[in-house]
Amino acid sequence: MNQIKRYKIFSGQPKILIISIALLLLCSLAFQALPSSIYENMLDLKFGFNYQDIITLFEVLSSEERNIYIISSLTLDIIFPALYVTFFLGLYSVLEINNNKLIIFPVLAGISDILENIQIALLMYSKPDQITNIQLIFGSSFNQIKWILVFLSLAILIFAIFKKGLKRF
Repeated sequence: MNQIKRYKIFSGQPKILIISIALLLLCSLAFQALPSSIYENMLDLKFGFNYQDIITLFEVLSSEERNIYIISSLTLDIIFPALYVTFFLGLYSVLEINNNKLIIFPVLAGISDILENIQIALLMYSKPDQITNIQLIFGSSFNQIKWILVFLSLAILIFAIFKKGLKRF
């Protein structure tokens, strides 16, 4: 926990916050620039997914596009969680959110996101008839956990901003 606190302080530096925002925007643009219809069909963007979603993805994306999806899941989409964790923790530092139970949410969101990306890469690498229920459960669960923790992290930020704003009056 001490390392997370130190990283939160580091991330709260104005220069680091600006860099993390800029890199988040660049990363978002890179996702949208993926060829064909990969971005709009990414499982990461859904709140949970099932076997039919995988089948649909296999029908929509060619083998080459699935390979690009795998590569982006294991590169670009590993960088993205690191960036948003840095951004969240930086804002938490600026807003003086110091509760250990709260500062762990963005970190757990990032970890869940990375685990989700690994599962998605494994799903995309498999043939549809080789996909197991366990793979689907893990992938979809990490996806849902990620989104819940991201929204909780955002809610904490919004609450802290309002709280800071009310103190000024």
